[in-house]
Amino acid sequence: MTEKKATLISTLAEIRAELASLRQSEAPPAAVAGPGETVVLRYTVGTGSFSADGRYILLKSQMFKMDGTPDGHHEGVFQSRFQDPSVLGQWPPPPAPPLDASGPVEAVEPRADTKAVWTFGDGSSIIAVGPAAVYVSPMPDGSSMFFVSVAGSITGGTGRFAGARGIKTALGGTHLEAGAPFGPGAEFPGRTIETFRIIGPAGS
Repeated sequence: MTEKKATLISTLAEIRAELASLRQSEAPPAAVAGPGETVVLRYTVGTGSFSADGRYILLKSQMFKMDGTPDGHHEGVFQSRFQDPSVLGQWPPPPAPPLDASGPVEAVEPRADTKAVWTFGDGSSIIAVGPAAVYVSPMPDGSSMFFVSVAGSITGGTGRFAGARGIKTALGGTHLEAGAPFGPGAEFPGRTIETFRIIGPAGS
């Protein structure tokens, strides 16, 4: 009886842990727009490597659920639209009011183009392409933050995401120590938060 009780308790503990993982890894129901849509949240930790000419950054990262459980990997390509890296320190001015009524909206040009694949722990994948906003912000101690915001269009996938369509965003940040190389041939650490809004087989 003791052995059966221990087995039952351990099984319930495993189920509870799995349910907790699901709750912390997917968006809450209130964030889902409607029937047929799936919203997936992940974060990545990895590196970016500049090409020799500085025009491209190759991204390689491990992917995790929001509770820290490893869940596959991410690879991508970042292609710069700018020649002079000093433009990264130029932020757009605050938008002119009104902000709660119809009126002109200032255009902000993307500074890069991206394409990438996210391969989940079960082997399924999502593929997307899209523009990126890119900035560098100096810190008081001489270091800086490299920020990237990607607006991706999901063009397909494999496994449970085969035939998927939708949108995805990535918010990336990198802390650059003062004097650290950041340009052609350099490698740097990076962390992102990924949100996928998907329709298709995964959301049916």
